[in-house]
Amino acid sequence: MGKDAIGFNPKMPRMKKNSIRRRLLFTSLLLLAFNAAHSQSSSLLWKITKEGNSKPTYIFGTIHAIPTSLLFFPDKLQQTVAASEFIALEIDMDNMAELSTLPSMLMLKDKTIDDLLTQAQKQTVLAYITDSVGMPYQQMVQFKPMFFISLLLPKVVGSSATSYEQNIMAIAQKKGIPIEGLETVAEQVHAFDQLSLDDQIAQLVDLISNMPQARADYQSMLAAYLKQDLEKIEAISVKESEKYTNFNQVLIYERNKRWIPKLEEYAGKGGGFIAVGAAHLPGENGVLNLLKSKGYKVEPVAI
Repeated sequence: MGKDAIGFNPKMPRMKKNSIRRRLLFTSLLLLAFNAAHSQSSSLLWKITKEGNSKPTYIFGTIHAIPTSLLFFPDKLQQTVAASEFIALEIDMDNMAELSTLPSMLMLKDKTIDDLLTQAQKQTVLAYITDSVGMPYQQMVQFKPMFFISLLLPKVVGSSATSYEQNIMAIAQKKGIPIEGLETVAEQVHAFDQLSLDDQIAQLVDLISNMPQARADYQSMLAAYLKQDLEKIEAISVKESEKYTNFNQVLIYERNKRWIPKLEEYAGKGGGFIAVGAAHLPGENGVLNLLKSKGYKVEPVAI
């Protein structure tokens, strides 16, 4: 990919050795790029403080896939990351032992994706995966539908893409800042598994059949993200998630609640930088409001 827009090379030496596993993880994380929620203020960076602790912890809302040329990573944000004592991502993406478990978790048990598709759907999926993605469909039939969706998302994003997680990790590795995870790989995969296989198949077929619309929706969300317009992102997200049962509930709200004990720990000791999908920040069930309800002071930071 070469150097990104802020001068960091996301393909660090350690990452080259494990490119396949990391690529699997990044593509699974792309699934969250299309979720964001209800706005409290036009800011992606927030300062969390606890009474009696002078060291704040910062939390930043990401979009997990963005064209490299449009990466929004201003000096204020870079400096905040570089000055942190620890970094927490949704998953500890520096833990290769844990990441190595991902491929097996993405596989179906006692069936293949062909068992879930009608003949017409199979022809649609097979043709697109083979012709447009250039992947050997027959070698991937054991994988869950959501894995196939992750393979298609780079087609939605287009151009050369990077992620905030890659760039934040590059800073952490350069500065020797430890990285932690709010959840394990198993916990994140389990959240996706709460979506029915029928809904997963519907999403996959809909994405392939309506790729121009998917690209247009992504461009609308990207424009809103670059403006830090969480209300607009929320409107797009809600409209899309309504197509599928409990989509935001299991992928956003329930995970938010599970993260709160760790977020309280991080906020309590201070000095940290937390990066999660922008979907997780706002709204009644967002982590910002949940932390407020626990007595923490939460303030937007202009970047």
